[in-house]
Amino acid sequence: MKSPSLGATRRTTLDHDKARSAIEDLSRFFHTEWYTAQAFQGWPGLPDKRGQAPTLEQANEFFLGCCIDYMTKTRIVWENARRFCADIVPAEHRKTMWQWIADHSETDWVRLKGDYRLHRFPQAHVRIHRIANIICSQYDGDVRRVWTDKSSRPLLAILQDDLKIGPALSRMVIGALRDHNLVSLDKSDPKPDVHVCRLMHALGLSSGTSQRVVLTAAQQLFEDPWKADTALYLLGAEYEVKSARQFWSVYDTVKTWERTRSSTQKRIEAVMDGFCEGNQDWDYESCGTSHWAAVEMYKTDGRLKKEMENNLWVWLGVGFNRDIVLWSEVGEYEKYFAPPAVQSVIKHARLEHQESRMIGRESWWRESRLDVRKLSGAGYLELHVSRAAGKLKAVIDQVEVASAA
Repeated sequence: MKSPSLGATRRTTLDHDKARSAIEDLSRFFHTEWYTAQAFQGWPGLPDKRGQAPTLEQANEFFLGCCIDYMTKTRIVWENARRFCADIVPAEHRKTMWQWIADHSETDWVRLKGDYRLHRFPQAHVRIHRIANIICSQYDGDVRRVWTDKSSRPLLAILQDDLKIGPALSRMVIGALRDHNLVSLDKSDPKPDVHVCRLMHALGLSSGTSQRVVLTAAQQLFEDPWKADTALYLLGAEYEVKSARQFWSVYDTVKTWERTRSSTQKRIEAVMDGFCEGNQDWDYESCGTSHWAAVEMYKTDGRLKKEMENNLWVWLGVGFNRDIVLWSEVGEYEKYFAPPAVQSVIKHARLEHQESRMIGRESWWRESRLDVRKLSGAGYLELHVSRAAGKLKAVIDQVEVASAA
């Protein structure tokens, strides 16, 4: 007769293996979409091309953003870093930003917290001044030397013990540099933030949610814990997955999508073939990825033909975004969408506004959750795609009318 303790141990091992395998599977799924050479966008501040060394200005923005990336929404963190580097630091000091910061007296630096708006917490603001002094004294103000200088000490020790940016942020910096092929490491730790720690514990992979406990568990479970971070972080931060039930639901959705992606792409293309037959001045180009079965729609004739080669675009796809969804979007320059008549069509199509980081650009989009149970049925997908294409066409038709006025 098996002892209860042995049976429990075996079940725990099987559960661990299942969860670990699923996390690694999801990590591959996300990496294929966002980390391939064609799709790679990289971390804010760093070059989009892997292996390309950043300029001083790029490295400054990247490292500053990393240093303030805690207890604040990620979007706000990186916007604060970008704004500080571009708008607060004088143009003549952007290459020597850390020296410019260090040249502030401690009193002045504290006093200017409200003007610089780097972080909501005073201690986080003060810490940047201290880090700047270390970068200037040890690396002559060139933060790139933190990871390019040869040292007998591990990079983690330099970041965590010398610069004292914290155990979680130190690991994030290393992972980001690995993503960009700027350091040569076969593996590294995850950033044990709230999303990673919460999901590791929820899945039974760690006995608690403390950084120390989660790091130890990740090091024991994963061949490369940083790759596991990709899945754990994105699930928590982007898709609000907090429990084991939610995790397995999303995992099942991903597996369903992987089984149906290829056939969905073909079905969308068939709809678009019919759409273009009925609208002779329209055509499309397939642009599917691992996450999306998609097409770009464009005019082949008329007033907007040239604009749609560079300045105006229409995108329509079905894919994974926590659920399996239909996504339609039109963009790029604000001037096309400003006329009241265009805004009226946009409102009728129930498109939502998305600002761009680039001045004068925007997009309008709509996301609709699809019923997975009906997705394989005849006509269900086709009806939704056809309607979405028609609404996008109506927007562009009105843009064309407005441009002729």
